[in-house]
Amino acid sequence: QAGTTIDELMKIGGWTSPEIVRDRYAHLAPEQLRAIAVNLKPSAGETS
Repeated sequence: QAGTTIDELMKIGGWTSPEIVRDRYAHLAPEQLRAIAVNLKPSAGETS
């Protein structure tokens, strides 16, 4: 949140997929995260 990208969150938390981050933390800001969760994709070149 607050402008943090999914790739940054993945690096900080050590997660290997955006789905893990979305599934685990979507409840913290439900309206905002639910609206964008379906659009989360790793950046180009990201491997999981």
